[in-house]
Amino acid sequence: MLRQYELRLITQAAACQILRVSPATFFRYLKKLGEGGIEALKHGNTGKRPHNRMEESQRSRIVDLISTKYCDFQP
Repeated sequence: MLRQYELRLITQAAACQILRVSPATFFRYLKKLGEGGIEALKHGNTGKRPHNRMEESQRSRIVDLISTKYCDFQP
C-alpha cells in the first residue's frame, strides 16, 4: 500500500482504510520506509528472546504444583 501510494495509484485515505491505521501512523510508516526500506518497518524485537520468558523447568514446576498441591485453586 505504501508503494502504491507513492506511485499515486491509490489515495492516502484509501491506503489508511486498507491498512486500518490513522493518517499519522500511515505517514510515520512512509517516513520509516523512506529512511530504512522494508527492514525499518519490522518490529525492533523481531528474533529476540522475550525478557519475561519463563524457564521451562520453572514452568513445569508450577504446572506440577497446580495439579497436585493446589488442585482446588482455580488459576
